[in-house]
Amino acid sequence: MEKLIVMADYCCGLFSPTGGMEPEHLGASEEFCARFDAWLARYCEHDDKPPDFDRQSYNEAGRALAHEIQKLVEGEYSVTYRFLLPVDSSTAECEWAEEKLS
Repeated sequence: MEKLIVMADYCCGLFSPTGGMEPEHLGASEEFCARFDAWLARYCEHDDKPPDFDRQSYNEAGRALAHEIQKLVEGEYSVTYRFLLPVDSSTAECEWAEEKLS
């Protein structure tokens, strides 16, 4: 089973072994695509104001979207959510961790 990664980097959001894709390529509804695009936009804007960026709520929203994608592609892909780690005193850079959805 191929791996599908949900991750906001590069403002694409979905990555398969063959590259980035849009949720509509998986048959997602217009409503879902709009919510997914809004989630991506939050990430693309965070560089302008890092201290105000709430990574916890961002990750919660991304994880929820990833679960919806998992239901959409069940049996076709193994879905993984790659999330932003909290910024601590040692780094201001974006760091990512990964969790496979069950």
